[in-house]
Amino acid sequence: MAKFARQLWQSSQQWRKKNARLLLTAGSVSAGILVLRALSLLQMAELSAIDILLRLRPSEATDERIVIIAINQKDINEYQWPLSDQLLAELLAKIDEQDPAAVGLDIVRDRHIGLGEEAFRSQIESMPHFVGIEALHANPDFYTKPLDVMWKTDSNGEKKEGVGFNNLVLDADGVVRRNILYWGFEGTTRRSFALQLAQVYLSSQHGIIPEGYPSDQPKYMKLGDAIF
Repeated sequence: MAKFARQLWQSSQQWRKKNARLLLTAGSVSAGILVLRALSLLQMAELSAIDILLRLRPSEATDERIVIIAINQKDINEYQWPLSDQLLAELLAKIDEQDPAAVGLDIVRDRHIGLGEEAFRSQIESMPHFVGIEALHANPDFYTKPLDVMWKTDSNGEKKEGVGFNNLVLDADGVVRRNILYWGFEGTTRRSFALQLAQVYLSSQHGIIPEGYPSDQPKYMKLGDAIF
């Protein structure tokens, strides 16, 4: 019995000596990686890896439900900038003739420009599926407030829909890789321009409206089967 115990003890000592160095090396490497990540020293390498993986994905087909109308330098040379209320009213009217499910105007409009103020106002008021933009800022003094006509109000007269922020999030290398859906601003929760457009489309075409999730203590938004 004593001989067996001695052999067992010797075997355990040999195992400890053999694996101690391995465990120490593995622990040191793991700790080093955690420190590097905590200091964001691996961030650029991780972002580059994400970019490579995204480029390797198969090309996605263009969604025919989405139409983007761009204003290029030629248009600016011809019509000047900023575009007048009258011109925007005519443009929105032509777009609305195609019976779109949602229309978004990605132009900051904090004041009326040139002629056509009433035409611009009337056109937007006739489009419940219209979404404008606002430019939020961490400092409220730099907030760009959109025209009141952009907003849709609820039964209490509070501004709720019709406007979404178009702020973009830049990563450390100055590249846009993500988009935020919400922004807490002056005691309210604002929604992004993209989210507002998506909600208008889903509501009118599929009857999907945003719900809190979980229902008893909502921390997320649920759209159909998707949770954000």
